[in-house]
Amino acid sequence: MSTPTNNQPTNQSPSSKNIAEVNAPKDAWHLARICQKGPFTSSSQAAKPDPPVQSTGGQKPPQTNVGPGGIPPPPPPPATVKVIYRFDKKQQGENVDVYVLDSGIEPNPKEFGDRLQKSVINGFNDNRLSESSSMNDKEKNNLKNAKTNDDLNGHGTHVASVLAGNDYGVAKMATLFAVKVLDEDKIGNPISISNGIKEVLNKVKANNPRKPTVVNFSAGHVFETKWVDVTLGFAELIKEGIHVVTSSGNGGQATAGRLCTPTADVLKGVPDIEQKLGFLNSNGTLDEKIKQILNLLGTIIIVGATDIKDNLTPFTDCGPRVDILAPGNNVFGYSRDNQVTPAIGTSEATPIVTGLLACQISGILAQKAEKAISEDQAHKLLLPEACKAALLANAVDAAIISTDKNATSASSADTNLETKSEAGEKPKMSPEDKEKLRQQTTKRIATNGIWKVQ
Repeated sequence: MSTPTNNQPTNQSPSSKNIAEVNAPKDAWHLARICQKGPFTSSSQAAKPDPPVQSTGGQKPPQTNVGPGGIPPPPPPPATVKVIYRFDKKQQGENVDVYVLDSGIEPNPKEFGDRLQKSVINGFNDNRLSESSSMNDKEKNNLKNAKTNDDLNGHGTHVASVLAGNDYGVAKMATLFAVKVLDEDKIGNPISISNGIKEVLNKVKANNPRKPTVVNFSAGHVFETKWVDVTLGFAELIKEGIHVVTSSGNGGQATAGRLCTPTADVLKGVPDIEQKLGFLNSNGTLDEKIKQILNLLGTIIIVGATDIKDNLTPFTDCGPRVDILAPGNNVFGYSRDNQVTPAIGTSEATPIVTGLLACQISGILAQKAEKAISEDQAHKLLLPEACKAALLANAVDAAIISTDKNATSASSADTNLETKSEAGEKPKMSPEDKEKLRQQTTKRIATNGIWKVQ
């Protein structure tokens, strides 16, 4: 491997001598997909089939995410298929901290071991969040439960399992931190989420030395004035060199105009925006500061979802601001009660990309440790914009086709962070406009680039 110059640092490519192959669980098709060039098929995994799995008495496993009316996701790949996960042994997320902003993470010694840190950041532990007379009993109970560190929903645990679990995870050596910002109904609010982001920022800044850090946010909301602290919080994370990966959304709508994709005009209309932009430490004009914010937000990686055939799912939010795609339909992982369950949504595609990013970062750290690159080169390669570019470079083209207009949408935290909206319900898009938006969406599916090595 040639050493990059100071002016043109390049990211680490997988080395044939470092490639490992492991048998993944039979339903972990997402792991097979990210290490090959084409879509997952039984023939693409050249392995001897195992005998069919016997029934366990006909009981269906619980599901963390199902469509409206309790409709389950499509069936998993055949039980006779052996799933192979290929990866670079030096790119498994080692020495990378990953903060999962979600409903919490339940400890699972088998899946997480001691990589899941015991300390939990709880965004609900904020004095601004307290019971009020306007709350009904359920809302009061949810808030009380939210202030505990337990994952009472299971969404965050499943996301963490797909991201960094020993069985179902992409980055099997990454360090996990739970940041609880969603309650047992997967509902968050501007205070819990912005407080969670602030606490992550404080914790990372306090680390000496600082470790490369990635934030996974499998949730979202349309941008509104009351959410501005969340949006600016993400921008500040990027400014501090912290990587952010978030879901595009599950409404089948445009990704533009969401928490991470506001327009300049909307930001300028936020009350006290000048004061809120103080963290930029800039003497520029308001227009210049807003441009800086939009540039920071543009470094966030926004993830859409595909199915097992590499088709764009019907529920994924679309448009040119979606950066990359990953499996998001019938993705298996562990639930909060340590049961293997399927889930659907861009919430599931996002941790796959976060895991790939953590693996990529650990490869750069390995290069630096081996003195294959200098400190300065490593610093440039670890910048969020450089890592995003390298991640996109490893993606592969997929043939995206239109999906069934009657297909069900996903149910995830991404669709119900807040029960009420300032602007009311978004108008439904016509089938023609929705198809046009889908055609503007990237056709690039995330991989670890291992397929490049023969």
